[in-house]
Amino acid sequence: MFFDFTIRKLFQIAELPEPKAFKDLLDQPITEISTSNKWKKVGAPGLRVMVGFTFERVSIDTYLKMIDEGVIVISYKQIYDKDNRPVKMILLSNFDEMAKLWSSIGRYISEFFSLPTIAITGSVGKTTVTSLIENIFKEKYKVFSTSGNLNNTEYIVREMVRYFDETYSIHIQEIGGGVPGSVERVAGMLKPDIFVITNILPHHLTRYKLFENIVKDKTSLDKYTNKQGCGVINIDDNALADHQYTHNVITCGITHLDADYVGKNIRQEGTWLKLDVCFNGNAVPVEVNIPGKHNAINILLAFATAKEYGIDTSTICKGLKKYRSDLIRQNIMNLSGRIFYVDCFNHSVDSMRAALNFMQEYEITSANRKIAVLGGENDLGDKEFSVNYEFGLTLENYDSIDEFIFFGPSINATAKDKNRIGDAFAVFQGAQRVLRFRKISYYSDREALAEKLFMDTKPGDLILLKGVVHKPLWPVIDIAFGSGLTMRSGVVPVTHKVSDEESTGVYYEYVKGVNVLDARINQGLLSIPNTIGEKPVFRVGREAFKNNASISSIDFGNSLVNIGVKSFEGCEKIMDLKIPPNVLHIEREAFAEIKNLTHIVMDGVEHIASRAFADCKALQIVELTQRCLFIAEDAFENCGDFVLISDSEYVKKWAEKHHISHHDALRILERK
Repeated sequence: MFFDFTIRKLFQIAELPEPKAFKDLLDQPITEISTSNKWKKVGAPGLRVMVGFTFERVSIDTYLKMIDEGVIVISYKQIYDKDNRPVKMILLSNFDEMAKLWSSIGRYISEFFSLPTIAITGSVGKTTVTSLIENIFKEKYKVFSTSGNLNNTEYIVREMVRYFDETYSIHIQEIGGGVPGSVERVAGMLKPDIFVITNILPHHLTRYKLFENIVKDKTSLDKYTNKQGCGVINIDDNALADHQYTHNVITCGITHLDADYVGKNIRQEGTWLKLDVCFNGNAVPVEVNIPGKHNAINILLAFATAKEYGIDTSTICKGLKKYRSDLIRQNIMNLSGRIFYVDCFNHSVDSMRAALNFMQEYEITSANRKIAVLGGENDLGDKEFSVNYEFGLTLENYDSIDEFIFFGPSINATAKDKNRIGDAFAVFQGAQRVLRFRKISYYSDREALAEKLFMDTKPGDLILLKGVVHKPLWPVIDIAFGSGLTMRSGVVPVTHKVSDEESTGVYYEYVKGVNVLDARINQGLLSIPNTIGEKPVFRVGREAFKNNASISSIDFGNSLVNIGVKSFEGCEKIMDLKIPPNVLHIEREAFAEIKNLTHIVMDGVEHIASRAFADCKALQIVELTQRCLFIAEDAFENCGDFVLISDSEYVKKWAEKHHISHHDALRILERK
């Protein structure tokens, strides 16, 4: 380990009494220390230390297995073996003591490298702002940042321990709230040079109790920022505008025209948000590929942060233009010909309104419909029903949306579940009062909702999925249209390893299907099973058979729906493919660089993603059906001259646009 940690050193750093249980190991070098049993250095010799933050994600049996293997567990809860005897471990007094130990390690690493640090927090928009800032700074620096939602003390320090080194030039860190003191703990650990606050809203009231407590925690960044540092704030937010700061703050605003950075001429052109950033007498045109005018303030915050750090305007604009939304956050995607707006992480009333405002303005043909699938805001305590119900009453204002579907806990769910997931039924009840002449419905079952979207939507429809991460909504798209968002979302789904004598895979409960990792190959024939461990097969896993020189033909079975990213890339012996009707979705580069592939038959495929068959230079014939609803622009990049055979008008137009020969007559070759 780069930092030469020992148990003695960890406890000295945290100013805690040395543990007596492992006197003989106090000075033994630690190979790896983590809060996850998914070790980075699998199989490496040496001492491993596991800091047990939660017992929900890691089972007691897993802890016991690690202890048997020699792992030293540090936690505030005593672990007992199967005979109810306490096991040997380092037992701390309480959670706060363990948090102190862990954050002290983070502070030690931060001070060891002493990198310039930018810390971002807020109620909504902080992930977007962090990503925008990262995009800008990556134009000039190597940036350390914890991706996704790894934004609390546990995850931030874990990633710092794993990856921090002397090659990084700057640390850009999102900080999440949710628990009183969570922002302040990270702020005190990092002591940033610049802090950024997007907004402060009455979220997580179940734990914070009072709005004032949320304000105190979020603005604690100001308290711990270096003396010569500064803040960047959204002055359109009243709580931020009224707060008294100890540091100089740079203000950004849309409605406050006296802000240091002002957004003007804001307009949405397709998926591109464009505006003029006005500051110091300048007006800089900026464009970012992101949906929704509400993101203008996020762009301003990122622009101002970079400018105050000293980055030139052209570099800022270049970095912003390269931004792309996260897979399940503010992402516009075309799947099976439908236009999906997927925004399934933060689910506050404010963010729901922002998404609906974007839908209002997004133009589709008169023959198509706009459908909003909504959950409810969660973690509101005793305001759970009232906030959601009152939001439902406002839905009549979105007159261009043809149908509202609500997705949440069952009608008879406990108050605890409704508070955790969000009371979407309360939104539905409010909507019933005002949406008398529009279609509305309520679902608590993903499969039923998926069936509705599959049966009741058509190519060209705009469909919003706006749900909370605690009851994932994006798997509905996978179930309905065969996509692979669940496997690629960055949010770890509920999984189980499954296997039989000839196949292995991972079973995903959200889509109720297996992601195949290995299967039988017999005399060149790969057979994808219909089930593994009695679970239905859903997808071929990412890179599962990449560059496999043994495969010459594939039997895809009759259960498979999705062929994953690069799953058969470079399988050079494959000459022709017959993909059955059950396969709906072919992901990016799934069959790229198969140099001998000449003939492809796709009987049911609806969606062919980017570079799915790129660099298949021997390709001669591709056969598609009317079911094909989307082909990416570069799906057949560098494939030379081949013929597309299909009676689909969509395929014909696509072929003409890309100057590819097309026949809509009967198929000219017999199938094998």
